[in-house]
Amino acid sequence: LRTSLLFQAADGSYRLSDGNIVMIDNAFTNDQTDDAIKYFNAGDNLAILKNGNSFAIEKRKPFALTDTVFYNMLLSRVGNYSIKIKISDWIAASTNITLIDKYTNTTMPVSTTDELMYNFQVNADAVSKATDRFMVVFNNSQLAPLPVKFVSVTAAYKNKSDVELNWTVSNEQNVSKYIIYKSVDGANFIKAGEQVNLSNNGQLNSYLLVDINNANPITYYKLSSVDFDGTIKYSKIVSVKNTSVKNELSIYPNPVSNGIMNIDISSLRNQFYNYTLINAVGQVAEKGTLNLRNHIITVNVSLQSFVSPGIYTFRIVGEDGYSHYSQVTFK
Repeated sequence: LRTSLLFQAADGSYRLSDGNIVMIDNAFTNDQTDDAIKYFNAGDNLAILKNGNSFAIEKRKPFALTDTVFYNMLLSRVGNYSIKIKISDWIAASTNITLIDKYTNTTMPVSTTDELMYNFQVNADAVSKATDRFMVVFNNSQLAPLPVKFVSVTAAYKNKSDVELNWTVSNEQNVSKYIIYKSVDGANFIKAGEQVNLSNNGQLNSYLLVDINNANPITYYKLSSVDFDGTIKYSKIVSVKNTSVKNELSIYPNPVSNGIMNIDISSLRNQFYNYTLINAVGQVAEKGTLNLRNHIITVNVSLQSFVSPGIYTFRIVGEDGYSHYSQVTFK
């Protein structure tokens, strides 16, 4: 995008006063690292305005679905001027490009193939040479990418404690990252990890994430895709059971209403156990020790702290390293 500022001389011809260039390439960044600062002269100036700074050359990635180039114009005289805009073939022909003159409320279409010459006047009205008088707006609804689609999501234990989560997406465009969530009850989810996108090539892409040290008897997973513009799309929820976990606990009454749990441990080995009560987002609400060496059939656990209503996982781990779980509801 080449923009030139011209002033009409006494003989009626237009002569170049200043100009700027916007260079487009996927290899460029939008962080101003490679942009050329504008050094203002004593005459007429037309710079690119970005983040409060003025540039003579801006290097940037291709324009988004909608984008705007703002100008910083400083003029030294009254008279007749012209803005000349030339766009190279890097932009789709379907893009609607408009030059906006805020002083006259004029909009001029800019062709992707032909050069635009827009004549304007600067007079005694100070607003006529306002620094932000001009801008170029790009809009292409045909470039709007279709949302990414989750083709498949699967979860499976690869060993006794690590879950392998696989997902495949189609039409991957404009995706910044994927966020993985997990839950013990299928309702309350916590973040389990992130994965950056592979290519945004609009094709089928597959991903893998391993959730380590997950010994829950059952875990629910879901994913979200996060686009660069902040759009979020969620996958379906999948679940996986840990067949290596021994679920031999029976808790009654369930739901628990007075903070006291009766646990049937008749099938467990006689040994010391450490227990934890874990809420739906993976936080430990209570922990302690049980001594089951006396061949007892039930054990009474009186919680020491207040437990908010909800679904919890009660877990005990014996000296032999085996874990035992049961879900319990607190009123």
